[in-house]
Amino acid sequence: MAESPRFPSVVIGIGIAIVLGLLSMSSSSQNLTQAQQYFQQGREYHLGEGGRKVDLEKALRSYLRALRVDPRFYEAHECRQGVLQA
Repeated sequence: MAESPRFPSVVIGIGIAIVLGLLSMSSSSQNLTQAQQYFQQGREYHLGEGGRKVDLEKALRSYLRALRVDPRFYEAHECRQGVLQA
């Protein structure tokens, strides 16, 4: 059975939605871990959020920084892969 070409986008979208929910529970960025801060910065560059211009190179660098701090950060792995596939 052929895999749907949209499957990776759906997985990344679900991962981002989960992270957004977790990040919204935080009252400020001071409550985020260093890895989460890097991830959030990467997401802003990746998706053009927070008034940032979309910049996939900066997004990738931010995701990689998050992974250096926390190699088990699943969402950073997923989004990094999304940037590489773009």
